Amino acid sequence: MHILPPAIEIGENEGFDPQKDIFGRKAFGEDLKRLFENVEDPLVAILDAPWGSGKTVFSKMWCGMMRNEGFPVIYFDAFANDYMDDAFLCLASEIIEVSNKDKAFTKSAKQKFVECSRKVGKALLKTGVKAGIKALTLNLIDKDDLEALKSAASDLTKEAEAELEKYIDRKFDEYGKEKHFFASFRDALEKLIEEREEAKPTPQTADDVLDAIPPNRPLIIVIDELDRCRPPFALELLEKIKHFFSVSGVHFLLVTHIEQLESVVEHAYGIKNNSSIYLHKFYNVLIEFPKTESVKSVSTEKIYIGYIFNYLFGMDNSSERCRSAYDAMINLSEANKYSLRLIERVVTDIALVFAVVPSKYIIVSEIVVCLCVIRRLDRRLYGKIKSGDECLQDIISFFRFEKEDNDHSYSMKNWWRVCLEKEGKEWMKDYMRWLHFLDREKIIPISVKYLERVSIPEG
Repeated sequence: MHILPPAIEIGENEGFDPQKDIFGRKAFGEDLKRLFENVEDPLVAILDAPWGSGKTVFSKMWCGMMRNEGFPVIYFDAFANDYMDDAFLCLASEIIEVSNKDKAFTKSAKQKFVECSRKVGKALLKTGVKAGIKALTLNLIDKDDLEALKSAASDLTKEAEAELEKYIDRKFDEYGKEKHFFASFRDALEKLIEEREEAKPTPQTADDVLDAIPPNRPLIIVIDELDRCRPPFALELLEKIKHFFSVSGVHFLLVTHIEQLESVVEHAYGIKNNSSIYLHKFYNVLIEFPKTESVKSVSTEKIYIGYIFNYLFGMDNSSERCRSAYDAMINLSEANKYSLRLIERVVTDIALVFAVVPSKYIIVSEIVVCLCVIRRLDRRLYGKIKSGDECLQDIISFFRFEKEDNDHSYSMKNWWRVCLEKEGKEWMKDYMRWLHFLDREKIIPISVKYLERVSIPEG
């Protein structure tokens, strides 16, 4: 048996393969394509959803679809690249790489862009990571320079005064050059896209002539995992996009959870109540990622759980314990709207437990599933269960069993009552027969023991 869910590999030009687009999000991708295709102004859009919602898989599929439609596309994983110090060099390098691969970009425009990128990169590295932004905002003299000037001013000789004048002249000269470099870079980026020589369809009739000369497609830059990368790198990317890369013909899709991004701003700048307003200057469109896309009235949770269980256990030939775990997992996930990432983690924990428990041992799948969920979401409650403290009502409230009236919720609640209620009751006999009259008080300690032995890291 497998113990880890399958990694979904998405090829660069694969697009929405029906075998992999298990949530049917191609239609949403088409809507997004029309937005990026029709907007003429520089676009910076945020695709917003909590971590673990399936944004990365969607983004890679969407990039493939857009490439197949003729768009030049860059997919940049901010989390995988946050070891880098300079966001400008990262983005400029990605653009150079895609322009080298795409023969539609003209040689002269590429050379000009590379030349301007070098000058800007050198200027930023020379004066510090934030120097370029300071220059753009007219902060000509930084704090250290100002302190040095104050010290020098207290005891000026003619010679020192002359040196001071040279220093001021040099700062003005550097500022002028940097400002020119930055403007030239933006112009070169616009030209790079503007002069891209797309293949034009051959007109068949006179009416087709105008249609045969479509405007160049914009460069699409998708920045994924912005909510998982180092906070300073995330902010640096936003700053560099705004000041250098947001030009005509370039569209950005920032894939992130905006609440997490707001927390980064609050921590970095001490803005407690206005972090969302501060972020507004970095994007102009907010797009909500679909929470649930139904396929024939089947929930996203059920589709994904079926996909993982079929891979890990092979549902056609699975044991009773696997089928019971499958039903319990679907019930809990649909009722509580668990993220896809949480579902993946929990099902992996279940697979690990089932892998180490001898097949002849009796374990209650419903209890194992609930324990795996609680362990991921509420360590305090898990600690109470592990210690044998009174917690039955806490568990019922945690899973909202009192509000669910379906058979699976009823069964799970009753299994917890069988295990935790001190006095046995007549209705428990059917459950005890299934256990072959194993001591009901041992069910949870045994399950916890095996769950504690093996697990994947939190995350």
